Amino acid sequence: MIELKELVKDLVGRLPLDLCVPYSRGHREDAFKTFRDSLRGWSGTISVASHGEGRWNRSRALNRAIEQIKMPKRNVMVTDADTLSSPMLLTSICVLCSTGHDMLLGEVFGSPSGLWRGRAGMGGCCVFPRYLWEAIGGFDEEYEVWGQEDNDFVFRAEKFSGRRFEWIEDLIPWVLPPIHLDHPAPDYGVDDIGALMANRNRLAMTKDGTLPIVRPRAKP
Repeated sequence: MIELKELVKDLVGRLPLDLCVPYSRGHREDAFKTFRDSLRGWSGTISVASHGEGRWNRSRALNRAIEQIKMPKRNVMVTDADTLSSPMLLTSICVLCSTGHDMLLGEVFGSPSGLWRGRAGMGGCCVFPRYLWEAIGGFDEEYEVWGQEDNDFVFRAEKFSGRRFEWIEDLIPWVLPPIHLDHPAPDYGVDDIGALMANRNRLAMTKDGTLPIVRPRAKP
């Protein structure tokens, strides 16, 4: 008789889901080690990439990680190096993708703060077909540092596809949510804080139609 854990491992290994993770060395190092350790049994692809030189750019790191996934029909799950996804959550996402639910968001739970990030923030667990990422020009790298780039991507993907992202917790209420790990806060300078404010303005321009839905992306 096949054990349940072997059946789940085989199921996850055959379903088209790849994890894409932006990564920068520094304040999240311990969290990233915990993240890696938690995925030792994962039989799918894990694509990790950094932004390159200069100021941290999460959008660029995400694009580089997704670029490494060469098969356009694959489903991509964007997560973070400080966010844990349980085998139950990953298996649930695989099953949902196989049944046509391939545009998904997960509500992130903060640890050890014990607070939900809320649905205003769409980073940490975002699932979509790779071809959709390609079609709209990927994540907008004009969003420097981090902040609002996920919301921008979700808005443009929905406008382009004519479909809506679904929240995993609405489809499977009992699933264990993605968990954000605590880590030392980054040391942001004045320029970084200015970039975060500029990101808010850019998202507003996306939503009011000032910026196009499809945006050209520089090749890595």
